[in-house]
Amino acid sequence: MDKRPGVRLQRDLLACTADGATFSVMVGLGETYLAAFALALGLGERAAGLIAAAPMLAGAVLQLAAPWAVQRIGSRRTWVVACAALQAASLLLVSGVAFTHDRGRWLVFVAATLYWAAGMATGPAWNVWVAQIIPAYIRPSFFARRARLCHLGVMVGFITGGVALQFGHQQGVTMSVFAALFAIASLFRFVSAGMLALQSEPRGVKPYEAPALRDLTARTEGEPFWRILTYMLLVQFAVHLASPYFTPFMISHLQLSYGGYATLIALAFVGKIAAMSWAGTLAARLGPRRLLWIAGLGIAPLSAGWLISQSFMWLAMLQVVGGCAWAAYELAMLLVFFDAIPSERRTAVLTLYNLGNAVAIATGAFAGAAILGRWGETREVYLALFALSSAARLFSMAVLPCVPRRATDLTPLTRTLAVRPEEGSLERPVLAGAENAATPPVATLPAREESRPVQSLPKPACEANSDAARLPAKQFA
Repeated sequence: MDKRPGVRLQRDLLACTADGATFSVMVGLGETYLAAFALALGLGERAAGLIAAAPMLAGAVLQLAAPWAVQRIGSRRTWVVACAALQAASLLLVSGVAFTHDRGRWLVFVAATLYWAAGMATGPAWNVWVAQIIPAYIRPSFFARRARLCHLGVMVGFITGGVALQFGHQQGVTMSVFAALFAIASLFRFVSAGMLALQSEPRGVKPYEAPALRDLTARTEGEPFWRILTYMLLVQFAVHLASPYFTPFMISHLQLSYGGYATLIALAFVGKIAAMSWAGTLAARLGPRRLLWIAGLGIAPLSAGWLISQSFMWLAMLQVVGGCAWAAYELAMLLVFFDAIPSERRTAVLTLYNLGNAVAIATGAFAGAAILGRWGETREVYLALFALSSAARLFSMAVLPCVPRRATDLTPLTRTLAVRPEEGSLERPVLAGAENAATPPVATLPAREESRPVQSLPKPACEANSDAARLPAKQFA
């Protein structure tokens, strides 16, 4: 291992970028199609909906044990790499079920649970670890560029998967294509784990700040943060009354082809990514609170929009509009989150938020399944469920007046954990990517490194403000 700081940093940056890209292809190629695979396997419409939401709860619970596990192992890198490898293995298990067709169908739920448990358990450790190895002055620009590549990876993954499944369906080999897709997705995650293993790690593991409920009762701008958290969780519950069941509705009731299904997902995702710069401009002019009001009103009618028409063109337009609304909502929530919580407590609070978020998602999904089970899996019941979700989203806005009004100078960035039909994607913040740019610590570099050409070192964040996918910090001053 080369101990020269400049060489080590360059290797870490390349490995971190490669990890993000391969992880993202895995998300688009594998997790995106779990619900569609459950339908093809004959598990039923409610099971297809639950497999997209319920296993996340196991992941959120396991992440609570991550600090203890890291302390016992003595290495964040070892823990993250092991969890990444387990996540890859879970997709191999799904691929095996696809090869055997009807045998061991229940293993799909086991694999989905392992997938989310391993994936979410890496979050807190990875956020702390990556902040230790990547200097603060390059984090915003580096993670902005990395995020663009990750978004591209997700798109390549699910578009490739949609094309392959469409071809497989026409040739009568759908299950074989599913098996191949999950195997390839597993391979990409194994490569991602290898890239994680190549990154350096500082000696010694400092203890995590343990998650504490007092963080959720902290006051910001005279308002308790738990009110903000309540709104977030109410929205997640309301959304996931319906969100997990868009896939079975599109495939089983609208009889969409796999190509059409992938196209609608792609439109929501592309709309979301394209609207990020627009949402950042609004946040700069209006502040996070007003943006949150606009976005809350924007996401409320989306699921009810499916009642107006189920024509492909209408749904395509609705998906694009929905992606834009979700981009504004998630940006506003991230700004409020980063503004409300001191940087030293964000990892702990994010851990608690992930747990509450998963509980809200699973509760909403089970409530939706109960409604479909009670009144039947008919088109009319699905549409009623979508309308109920819109009404619940609108009701949750009752707590919005408590959101802080102050703008922020932070630049929150996210990583995509999953792709969803209506929301575009499930995102989680990259805490290290939200640091304000600082002056590069040139004086601390060894003399032999100072003689290296300037262009061989990463650009400071202040030189990357023109990046399209990045929201300039000065906008929020």
